[in-house]
Amino acid sequence: MSVEVYKLFIPKDEECIAIIREIRWSDRYTCPYCGSKDVSKVYRCNSCKRHFNDLTGTIFAKRRIPLGEMFT
Repeated sequence: MSVEVYKLFIPKDEECIAIIREIRWSDRYTCPYCGSKDVSKVYRCNSCKRHFNDLTGTIFAKRRIPLGEMFT
């Protein structure tokens, strides 16, 4: 299989993040540090004042390879 064909089957990072966001935050944003639901839209917890993103606290957080390859 050529490299070009292989790349066709790897999802883009944006698609992967959209999937993670839908699964993880389907109900409501929750702080991964303190569990509070008092979170602003910019991924900032109003209780513990920490910032986070869609990948914080997941196996994808400190990845060294592209997210699409990890999904594959």
